[in-house]
Amino acid sequence: EKGRALKDGAVETKPHGHGDVHHLLSKSGHLQRWEKEGVKKVAFIQDTNALVVNALLASLGVNEKESHAMTSICIPRFPGEAAGAVTLL
Repeated sequence: EKGRALKDGAVETKPHGHGDVHHLLSKSGHLQRWEKEGVKKVAFIQDTNALVVNALLASLGVNEKESHAMTSICIPRFPGEAAGAVTLL
């Protein structure tokens, strides 16, 4: 089926998904430094769909107003949809 990787009849996914970024932030010392500096809010954009930025300010506003510890935004996609970003490293 398009959009899924099958291995031995089971769906195979990335071992850590987007969770790798959280581990790396902790391991690098950024989280500890931000805590010492008094950083209260951090926004992560882990999506290659650039349109997610359109919802970011509204999401941050709701997060602040409702005192949420975390807010997540989901962007619907179709399997194989070419909704990506190109960058030069």
